[in-house]
Amino acid sequence: MEIPDADLGWIAGFFDGEGCISLTLTSPKTLTFRLGISISQVRLEPLQFISSVFPGSILSRTFFHS
Repeated sequence: MEIPDADLGWIAGFFDGEGCISLTLTSPKTLTFRLGISISQVRLEPLQFISSVFPGSILSRTFFHS
């Protein structure tokens, strides 16, 4: 599947504003790491679009403000 440049540009900009990359050491003994990529967003539609282009899953979390 070829992804149009305009869609890749939009995803890159969206990730730049809303995304996060993390690297976690899972085993100090063997120097094993886990790479995490996430995007936080209150609207589901942009996440569904990105998920249709790249593999992954969408997790829903509810936060309550006191």
